Amino acid sequence: MKLETSVIGVIGLGYVGLPLAVSFARKYKVVGFDINAKRIAALKRGEDSTNEADRATFDEVLAKQSITFTSDETALQQCDVIIVSVPTPIDYANQPDLEPLVSASQTIGRNLKKGCVVIFESTTFPTCTEKVCGAEIERVSGMRYNEDFFMGYSPERINPADKVNRFETIKKITSGSTPEVADFVDALYNSVLKNGTHRAPSMAVAEAAKAVENAQRDVNIAFVNEIAMLCGHLGIDSRAVLEAAGTKWNFIKMQPGLVGGHCISVDPYYLTYIGRTAGYECQLINAGRAVNNGVVDYIVGELLKILIKANSHRVLMLGCSFKEGCGDIRNSKIFDIIAKLNSYGVSCSIYDPYVDYVALPKSLNIAKRGIVNGVIELGSGEVPTDDSQVQNYFLVGQLNEALMSSYDLIVLGVSHPEFMSFDYALLHERNVSIYDVKGVLDKANISSRL
Repeated sequence: MKLETSVIGVIGLGYVGLPLAVSFARKYKVVGFDINAKRIAALKRGEDSTNEADRATFDEVLAKQSITFTSDETALQQCDVIIVSVPTPIDYANQPDLEPLVSASQTIGRNLKKGCVVIFESTTFPTCTEKVCGAEIERVSGMRYNEDFFMGYSPERINPADKVNRFETIKKITSGSTPEVADFVDALYNSVLKNGTHRAPSMAVAEAAKAVENAQRDVNIAFVNEIAMLCGHLGIDSRAVLEAAGTKWNFIKMQPGLVGGHCISVDPYYLTYIGRTAGYECQLINAGRAVNNGVVDYIVGELLKILIKANSHRVLMLGCSFKEGCGDIRNSKIFDIIAKLNSYGVSCSIYDPYVDYVALPKSLNIAKRGIVNGVIELGSGEVPTDDSQVQNYFLVGQLNEALMSSYDLIVLGVSHPEFMSFDYALLHERNVSIYDVKGVLDKANISSRL
């Protein structure tokens, strides 16, 4: 196969797949495939709801027609390389949900070109690419692995809303099913990356490395979260403690907080799963997950103390995405906090200028009665949810201190830039309680913080 003339297919055009497809389209002919027809239609119009693709590059490749967006899987039959970037979630029991990977593998098997190199970017456990995905492609296509088609693994490292560490600027891990394929995969990524690659000796090593990256961060955050909760029980300011400890030269500086999103709160379970199947229990990783999941209960307990003391019940949650500066709500722990507050009869309004409320999952039990286009305009009053006495609704428009003063408790759940300009000192003077999950507000103007 000649690298220069390769046609590249990308399966999955979300936060990971679209930036990847757009970058490759600057040098190659690219087929972008996604099963979401509405997403394909929007991309054809040049609209990216994730805001992850570089706008200038997106416009460039659309103009020169080097990328084709489609929900027709047969378009993959022309591809010499197929890159898979579908989600790898967990199920209700925190076990790997491989359905997206298996489905993508079946799609490839039905449309596989002989000699094709199939590269997976989706995070998973070691050996999954070969033993699960490769086996499924082989079964559906009738072709022979490492004879009629080949495989590679290069884990994604996309950080939503990060405008510095982009696909083109990060160092990528690469690997292949044979030494020759590993050379090809490495050369392919190096042809579009600015900071090069790290070539792993095997796909299993590359798979493990990706999961380890996020598990390490999860464990480190769990440590400072435990310190924050300990300090809370002792009546000590955890942020002051961490600031003081951070003056030592080799102290790892982390901040406590909620751990959500599609990576850090998920990937450790892929390691614990494969460890369990191999007869090894990952004690530290499991403990870290337990601590970080427990932060929700701790915060809810602190919020209830504030509400009981003030004899109040109306709460405004600032932010519901899993991190600042983006509208990605995947595995956001904010909704867990809201659900627990609701269970105690506490009404909770949500304001997040980044989130498309209309697209939120129905499982969030969002009010529908009296809502225009799926949202409630500011000032329209309270709208109760169907089949519930709890008034759980979203606010859109321009939020101001006057409206915020009508709430008993304001929770800074996500530190979006827009939230930093509010006059929290004024709200504090008006006896509005403020709980700072992110630890970014002036301590003099808040009631408590994690």
